[in-house]
Amino acid sequence: MNPLILLGACAGAGTITAALRALQEEAHSKLPALGYTVPYAVGNILLTAWGPVIVALMR
Repeated sequence: MNPLILLGACAGAGTITAALRALQEEAHSKLPALGYTVPYAVGNILLTAWGPVIVALMR
């Protein structure tokens, strides 16, 4: 697997847009964005769906 795509996926899983921009600047490539999209979407869905559940369990 291409390391730039893998690093983009790591940034997406953490939903860190600034990390994606830094990766793109260092690599002089837009390739990390390919790995960023799916983990970013899944991360946002999980945060939205499981946030209230975790808060309820903490009570």
